[in-house]
Amino acid sequence: MPSSFGHTMGFALRLGIVAAASLVALGAGCGGGGGGGGPVPAPPGSGAGTGSGTGSGTTGGSTPAGPVPGQLLAGAASSDITPGPGAPLGGFGGDPRRVINLLTVPLMLAEVFGAAVDPDPRDAVTYFAPNQGVHDPLTAKAIVLSDGVEKYAIVKLDAIGLSRLMYDGIAQVAASLGIPQQNLMVCATHTHGGPGAVSEQKLWQLIAMDHFNPQLFQATVAKIGDALARADAALAPAQLAVGSGIEVTASRNRRGRPGVFDPEVGVFRIERLDGTPVCALFNFAVHGTALGAGNLQYTADVHGYAERYLEQQLGSGAVAIFTNGAEGDVSPSAGGYSGAEQVGRIIGDRVLAVWNGLTPAPSIHLDSTFEDVPFPHPQASSGCLPVPGTSTDLCNLIPNFPIGFVIPLSSDWLSTVLPFQAIRINRSVLASVPGEPITDIGFDIKTRGKAKGFDYTFVVGLANDHMGYVTDAREFARGLYEAQATLYGPHTGPLVVDAVDRQMERVKP
Repeated sequence: MPSSFGHTMGFALRLGIVAAASLVALGAGCGGGGGGGGPVPAPPGSGAGTGSGTGSGTTGGSTPAGPVPGQLLAGAASSDITPGPGAPLGGFGGDPRRVINLLTVPLMLAEVFGAAVDPDPRDAVTYFAPNQGVHDPLTAKAIVLSDGVEKYAIVKLDAIGLSRLMYDGIAQVAASLGIPQQNLMVCATHTHGGPGAVSEQKLWQLIAMDHFNPQLFQATVAKIGDALARADAALAPAQLAVGSGIEVTASRNRRGRPGVFDPEVGVFRIERLDGTPVCALFNFAVHGTALGAGNLQYTADVHGYAERYLEQQLGSGAVAIFTNGAEGDVSPSAGGYSGAEQVGRIIGDRVLAVWNGLTPAPSIHLDSTFEDVPFPHPQASSGCLPVPGTSTDLCNLIPNFPIGFVIPLSSDWLSTVLPFQAIRINRSVLASVPGEPITDIGFDIKTRGKAKGFDYTFVVGLANDHMGYVTDAREFARGLYEAQATLYGPHTGPLVVDAVDRQMERVKP
């Protein structure tokens, strides 16, 4: 039993019940959808206006002999990563996904105390219900770029997030292809209808993902690696342009701050020298919660609808890749499957408008940096969290409930060293955050990127690991869901912004 849970069995049991209830409530809390967003100004550092596949598709061609330094090569590919029957979903941790009975409650408490037990490793579900089928496929998509000297890759997953273990598994595949770790960025779209049971981190297992299943994890990494390998094999001469536009009708702030969200839609237009599209790599901040906790079918949510719409419109086997931004306090403006499709088309149309205004060029300057940054010891705050399935909260349910009580988390619960990365593409930068920054944090990062001379700064959230939410001091003090799920304390926001700033400084123009 971890010493942080007390020195007596009686105290440990009481705290275990509080911890389990708090974690279940956290898992149920990530939601939002419906409603509309009002007009907002362009974010700091944005470039308002425009600037200079299929389920298993590949675009590109064979690499010519003797690549020319400074000449862009590109290849893109997609793989279906949808788990089969019997596997859980990852994203929401409340009813009806979580199964509460005389078997699962002791199993969850055992995991809280460090003695995790999987009664049947052949069965992918332990605490959660199995999926009820596939509404639309989950994909892994990869774009590989080369400047004739080094190769770089951006990989996206239709998933709630990814752990460092998954990133490291994908990095092994990348290394075998000649792509070093610092040149590999892997990000999740944050759909709440993605695969569960694929995170080894205890916190995410308990609140949103179900108990880790090695077989499902390995199969998922293999499928992701297949997309990356086929994108690499498709490298061929290409040209590229970057721009952005403004879209104010696809998202809304879900925490009582009307109009506070990032409306910038960033677009990388990547095509062959004859103009045939290879990849639309785009960036926008929005939660994957058009489908609520009651959904038990796999779905890529708004992100998948946007990608499929773009691929249909561009044709020629183009691969569309959605990277999510500072979406911590941002929900889609409509809900349900029809709402997900509506929002996806809105985003897709804005991407197309920017795409059509760009003029690609074959010259390229690529650079990257990657740093593992130690962070304060993570801790879960008890707070007055709602109790799933009821109209009450923990403060009303448990007499003398310790408001503000925190539960220290060891490194098997959550990472204590977090990865930060920047990939420069000409005068633009993809700046990664291993979690979910709120809008204000994203604006801070974009402001710093502009000050360093970047024409475009795009925040890529949910990248390379998952630290939870990232709030600033003002939002942390409000104590709402995003603050309660900011697991590294009230100074998390400035620590993250400074870590991202260091990466951008190393690759600035």
